Amino acid sequence: MFDKPTTLTASLVRGQETQTLLALQKQGVTSDDYAAIGTNAALCADVYAAILKHRLFTSPEDQITRLLEINEHVWKDPSVTEEAIRAIGSPPELPVSDEHHLRCITLLYETGDVAQTFERNWLACQYKNEDKVLRVDYFQIRQTRIRYRPGVRARKVGFRWAVCELGREFKGRSVNRAFERMFTDQTMGIGQELPLIAALHPKWVLHMDGNKIPFVVAPDIQVTNGAGGKFELALYILFSRRDGTVRLGTEFTCQRDSKFGPGSLR
Repeated sequence: MFDKPTTLTASLVRGQETQTLLALQKQGVTSDDYAAIGTNAALCADVYAAILKHRLFTSPEDQITRLLEINEHVWKDPSVTEEAIRAIGSPPELPVSDEHHLRCITLLYETGDVAQTFERNWLACQYKNEDKVLRVDYFQIRQTRIRYRPGVRARKVGFRWAVCELGREFKGRSVNRAFERMFTDQTMGIGQELPLIAALHPKWVLHMDGNKIPFVVAPDIQVTNGAGGKFELALYILFSRRDGTVRLGTEFTCQRDSKFGPGSLR
């Protein structure tokens, strides 16, 4: 039996092509516009970025619904309400992703305690990815002490919208080097928010490949294994296509890996 075609040119049938062209025409796209996608590299990149946004990321409205569901089943926090979320206003404008940036809008919640927020967010990640096996060295996590990296920007307690850059900008750089740049630019790194980003954007997690969709490291928090250990580890999250598992792990902050990228928040 032949494998099902996976390339666009091989798998797109005539009816789907016609339906797509009619939808574009209804929006005012002309034949010249359509042809330009194949000849204008910048336009093609913009179209791909728009497709990626819908393929990988959850809309703000659906994030609100998901977060309320997480709270109902996991957090059970009476302060987490739709009214409280609506009170923070609309999400910011999302800059277009490109070959050097992978961006999304995410609804975040901060308790004021870095370890408590991380624990809540990891429980949320487990709940929203329950159809996948989540692996983590539980002995390590129990013994791990989590703290802010010295010099990080303070988080506001409560809800906030953020533009997340998911590792593409600093892909292949160590956490230490990436943090130096973020500190200079006064950019907030991803920290305890990382598991919640994964909870609200589960399709993004499953598309991680260590290439165009990097595995993401959280540069704003440091962890140590056991009492008395040095705070020289950073947390990362990845999806393993080999065994279909979502994994939370640690790497040394001085370590470089071409498949990983420290993420940031704006």
